[in-house]
Amino acid sequence: SPLIMVKDYEGGKARNLLTAKETEMGLPKSDVLQFFTANGNKISIRPSGTEPKVKFYFGVKATLLKIEDFDKVDAELEQMIGLIMKSLEV
Repeated sequence: SPLIMVKDYEGGKARNLLTAKETEMGLPKSDVLQFFTANGNKISIRPSGTEPKVKFYFGVKATLLKIEDFDKVDAELEQMIGLIMKSLEV
């Protein structure tokens, strides 16, 4: 899914990639970048506070209309995370 927004918490700005419009976030500064996709997924990236490495957090979403579909939707979400990791070569 294409990226539509990037939030830079250190710089305090959010940039809409569709319109190129930047807005002030008004939040405390933090060494975090967030990337949002058109299908509602989110990737957050920040350095570790205790180790020399970068941490990635993935947020994926899907609609669950019936509880009976939980296992199927859960598998789809796991697949989305796998595709994100593959695209990042993680």
